[in-house]
Amino acid sequence: GRLLALPMEPDWVPGERAAYSSWVNWFVLALVIEALDGRPIDQVVAEEIIEPLGMRDSALRLTADQYRSYGERLGWVHLTVAGSAFRAPMLDTEAAATGWWPAGSGRGPYRELAKFYEAMLADAAGGGPGLLTPASVEKITRPDRVGLFDEAWRTHTSWGLGCVSDGRAFGRHASPETWGHHGAMSSVVLADPKHSLVVAAILNGMPAESIQLGRADHKRFRTLAEQIYEDLALA
Repeated sequence: GRLLALPMEPDWVPGERAAYSSWVNWFVLALVIEALDGRPIDQVVAEEIIEPLGMRDSALRLTADQYRSYGERLGWVHLTVAGSAFRAPMLDTEAAATGWWPAGSGRGPYRELAKFYEAMLADAAGGGPGLLTPASVEKITRPDRVGLFDEAWRTHTSWGLGCVSDGRAFGRHASPETWGHHGAMSSVVLADPKHSLVVAAILNGMPAESIQLGRADHKRFRTLAEQIYEDLALA
């Protein structure tokens, strides 16, 4: 109820200003899904995505027993400031991993997240596992918001209804149709339909500069993606 009662930000006119939000947007989406479906959002994700794709070590929300049993298999993410690094407790504590936070409480190996993107890429062409219809994938991945400056990402980036839909966000070698997403200043996943390519990468550092202007994490992942394209002789 508190979320729905939040007022509009002053001077933010719909369609005229934009900023990616990893908090409010995902909570609203989760509440809508729960209202329409009747199941908790973590159960919906488990039964409709994780289990059909065989993502055995992934969950939107871990139980306390799961968190403890994984132990050191759960990697820590570090904030990097002025040459130093320290753990980011708001992401990696038991409370964070077992809490209800649709934008960031999920856990799992990156090979399984890549499997989800591979399924979406295949479904877009009509030959996938049927997780989504081609029309649904198009809505998620093709440009819907175009031309607005994103005040969180500090760049002009096109968005579909869920993914970045601008190949330029993933380096100079990605095809214009490439789509994907960044996460927590430490990860990226991209799907390039032209090359039938999915790349999922996570690093254990969150550059402090990313919170300010310039988005150091995005520059880092563009460089990484460009190297991968070159190593695969796709450049």
